[in-house]
Amino acid sequence: MKREAQVKFHVLLTSYELVTIDQAALASIRWACLVVDEAHRLKNNQSKFFRVLNGYKIDHKLLLTGTPLQNNLEELFHLLNFLTPERFNNLEGFLEEFADISKEDQIKKLHDLLGPHMLRRLKADVFKNMPAKTELIVRVELSPMQKYGATFGVVVVS
Repeated sequence: MKREAQVKFHVLLTSYELVTIDQAALASIRWACLVVDEAHRLKNNQSKFFRVLNGYKIDHKLLLTGTPLQNNLEELFHLLNFLTPERFNNLEGFLEEFADISKEDQIKKLHDLLGPHMLRRLKADVFKNMPAKTELIVRVELSPMQKYGATFGVVVVS
């Protein structure tokens, strides 16, 4: 029986690239929770990132995205499939069920389905006490190297 890796941390903050590169070590850990920011990267179940994370042992998953339903229902299905593959395991059935999403009853049905899986927060609600954005532009002179490069340009031929 293969022994799980002994970890000496409570939280791991990493990048998409390192999750893939360090797949062998990270996949051996039983993760209590996974939080994926920019979850739109999981909207395609054929992507390497989707397949790598699907191979991890994860008790709880949380996806953060500003666009859960940006382009089409197939992308939404893949997000739901990543979260709960035992419930969302039939893409064709899902697309057939919501084939005419322009109908009001279909939209309500989809909202009801998504309700337990989604918390929608508006920027106006989240940033009530946030000070107004201020922008400060500081102009600086170019260095001689920057001036030289800008004057003559660089051409790369491959």
